[in-house]
Amino acid sequence: MKQKLLDLAITAAVWFVVIAPLHEFWHYQVGTWMGGQGFYVTYPDFLSGRCFWTVSPPNDWIVYLMGGVGAGVMMLLLAWRALSSPTRWDEDDLFVLALFGGIQIGYGLGELSLAFRPDLFWPCAIAGSVLGSLPAALWRGPKLAAWIFETGNAESSP
Repeated sequence: MKQKLLDLAITAAVWFVVIAPLHEFWHYQVGTWMGGQGFYVTYPDFLSGRCFWTVSPPNDWIVYLMGGVGAGVMMLLLAWRALSSPTRWDEDDLFVLALFGGIQIGYGLGELSLAFRPDLFWPCAIAGSVLGSLPAALWRGPKLAAWIFETGNAESSP
């Protein structure tokens, strides 16, 4: 059980560090495709990145949305890969990828408020993140708990 909890913590920590640059990459990529110019990113703290354009692309609301949606879809594709060829040590990966992918998609939907109602950004971002986490928590949470507390060397199934 200790090894599985440690694996879960390491998996979550690694993806937590990777997620902000991945999220900002999708803002950059979509904004560039749409004609934005002079993109730069700052990371004001450990939890977040901020992207800026000297010339914003038209329909910048799409760029706001796609940071989280792009990162979330990539994470859900990696979760699907873990699900499609499972081993007994994939449950932590599957849970973290699905959870963080859902959070990113929900956060991306919350970021839409920056285009229309910037004063509502934080409530929308938090609500979107929480709602985005629920499907993975309900889908994989019980399986993760069973995986952590299983005994023996039997292969666990997803």
